[in-house]
Amino acid sequence: MIICIPTIRHSGTRLICKKVFAGWKLANPIKPIIKGGNHIIAGHVYEPSLEYMIKYASKYPSIVPLRHPVRIWKSFVDRELGYDYYYDHWMNMAKRISGFNPTYVHIDRPSIRDIELNKFEGRIGMALKHDWSTDSSVSDNGNEDYLISHYELQKIPDVIMKFYESTFL
Repeated sequence: MIICIPTIRHSGTRLICKKVFAGWKLANPIKPIIKGGNHIIAGHVYEPSLEYMIKYASKYPSIVPLRHPVRIWKSFVDRELGYDYYYDHWMNMAKRISGFNPTYVHIDRPSIRDIELNKFEGRIGMALKHDWSTDSSVSDNGNEDYLISHYELQKIPDVIMKFYESTFL
């Protein structure tokens, strides 16, 4: 089986690959080598992998890890990544990937992420791991009880917040 994981940078890609798809083979989106077994093709929805991820999202079942836009923005700021880069990731997901009806899994929402993962399992007819325990190499970066200030929310454009809110079940 092949699963597509189109992602916004810092949205939980490593976490979902390690905790849900442990044991699956990870294929490079630009030059995938797929030979037998279960494979995931994971890549950011930005160049150079964007066009490839669109192609795979149109062909294979897709699952998208997401974190709250403020949390992702904080990761971009911590790494000195630009605002346009952040905005373009979200717009590529909203305008170029969402039309393929991926299943969104809200990594930082423990109360719903297993429900969302169960929905995806129903789509693909296969049980997956639900091991959300954390270790030093991956983290869910908090949980839904994390308080996001009004000031922080003001930094996120309405179009991004509306798209994010539309991804819930």
